[in-house]
Amino acid sequence: AASDVYKRQKKNIIANPNCSTAQLVIVLKPLHDLFKIQRIVVSTYQSVSGGGKGPMDELVEQTKKASEKSENVKTKELILVLISGGGSALLTYPIPPITLSEKSRLVYELSKAGADISQLNKVRKCLSMVKGGKLASLAKPAEMCSFILSDIIGDPLDLIASGPTKIQKQDVKEKQQEALKIMKHLEISIPT
Repeated sequence: AASDVYKRQKKNIIANPNCSTAQLVIVLKPLHDLFKIQRIVVSTYQSVSGGGKGPMDELVEQTKKASEKSENVKTKELILVLISGGGSALLTYPIPPITLSEKSRLVYELSKAGADISQLNKVRKCLSMVKGGKLASLAKPAEMCSFILSDIIGDPLDLIASGPTKIQKQDVKEKQQEALKIMKHLEISIPT
């Protein structure tokens, strides 16, 4: 019974997990056996698109905090990351001075013009402090292990949720040029 488990455990009980946490918990036992995990921080993000400005600003703040935590890890720590479709919209931290509303407006215009998920995520990566492998880069020298649930045909790791943990080999300027070509092809005016 649950009370028996509680009596045997002094701490580290996860209660009432949401669907993302439940998926992550499944992989913890074999990883604990290999790495002797001592601490786990689980952050989940829920859709807030209909909630207005307040919840959207909160997503930016949560993403900033996640990136700051990644920067502050120690060498021997292991960071587990669960990534799934929809992550591009939820893990959001625009490169200053770009605002969230400006970024959201551009993504909306791209979608309206017929951009597919691959095109959207290529542009998103250029506008983000964490996408396109930047979250993984922030966490160095710690090790990062990503569990990725794909929503894109062919499972391109650099495009699922805009690839926050897939370090890019492509030069930054090349990525920016590719994003500009997408915008030009879809006849989206380039913000100045």
